[in-house]
Amino acid sequence: MTTEEKLGVLCDAFDWCLIGGNSLASNLIGLLGAGFCFYTRDSIKEACKRIYGEKGWIEVYEQWCCWKALMEARDKVENALGQDGWKKV
Repeated sequence: MTTEEKLGVLCDAFDWCLIGGNSLASNLIGLLGAGFCFYTRDSIKEACKRIYGEKGWIEVYEQWCCWKALMEARDKVENALGQDGWKKV
């Protein structure tokens, strides 16, 4: 497999990761409201505890962490390749 073919496979996989991020975002809108994307790493934990209490907050927090990691990966790729740059490979 050539380097270009390998990069194409990685780009396809990355697209699927972003689809997963969209699914998480849809779920998080229902759980935290449309402003969920404005929470920071510091504020999300407290918000989840406030909304869901000591026993229920961790599941929502972990979903947010997954979503945030995918969005940070997207930002790094876009910074390196330009917006949607991975789709042009």
